[in-house]
Amino acid sequence: TNCRIYAYTNSPLQIAILNLFVHLVSRFSNLVTGAITRNGVRQALMHGITADQIITFLTANAHPQMQSRTPVLPVTVTDQIRLWEQERNRLHPTQAHFYREFGQRQYFERVYRYALDIGVVLWANAEKQQLVVTRQGHAKIAELFKSQRPTNNATNPQPPAQS
Repeated sequence: TNCRIYAYTNSPLQIAILNLFVHLVSRFSNLVTGAITRNGVRQALMHGITADQIITFLTANAHPQMQSRTPVLPVTVTDQIRLWEQERNRLHPTQAHFYREFGQRQYFERVYRYALDIGVVLWANAEKQQLVVTRQGHAKIAELFKSQRPTNNATNPQPPAQS
């Protein structure tokens, strides 16, 4: 199965909709050809169009011969469109603070437990004593440092380095 599209239409609206997620190759009086591409689908996703909306449009406007089949669209095509959507949605940028160089293991564990208790841990590596917390979590951890001002650096070390 390939992702080629042969649209038997002369409707400017349908052609414009196709152009949102299909790389159009040629256009004739009642035929438009193209291919569903990763970049085309990603472009549509960036404009707020979901994979399900693309699949619904293609299903609703499929040729009558295709409409008689079940499923109307090849599963490989619908799966690929959904995979491209999942690919785009797998990472979300988040402002965060990275703590490292705690000095003493017990100090890392105390800060780590506190961050877990308040639900601000995004990532941690206990072996390397590294911790990533949310932006809001950083403010709360800073308050913890202020409330526990060191009187003796050996028992209560300075806040860890952050990046």
